[in-house]
Amino acid sequence: MKMKQTDKIQIGRKIKKIRELKNYSQEFVAEKLQLSTRGYSKVESGETKLTIQRLLEISKILELPINKILEFESKSILQNNNQFEDIETRNQPSRTEIELITQYKESVAHLKSEILFLRAQLSSQKKGLK
Repeated sequence: MKMKQTDKIQIGRKIKKIRELKNYSQEFVAEKLQLSTRGYSKVESGETKLTIQRLLEISKILELPINKILEFESKSILQNNNQFEDIETRNQPSRTEIELITQYKESVAHLKSEILFLRAQLSSQKKGLK
């Protein structure tokens, strides 16, 4: 069965998005595949024929089974355990997100108190100059 051009482009886009989510450069993946960067770019853009063997090699580099690559949707996010989670149905913040938010709020509160302290210092220095 011959693959349509739109299917090749779609698979290439999925590969590109997953590569970006994993913070891999095109150069890195191309080197692992023993391709030029331009040659690998053609895989992501759907310009070149993607064989099952090449897809298997890419899946090993991306550390995902082929079916996960083919099922990938751009509205998904990649979890640490290489599982996809739908962004639209994800309403609960993760523990890490809660910790980061808490740290941010604490930092903001600390900075506000420093600003108040520094304003008071500046005000008292201005009074001393008069």
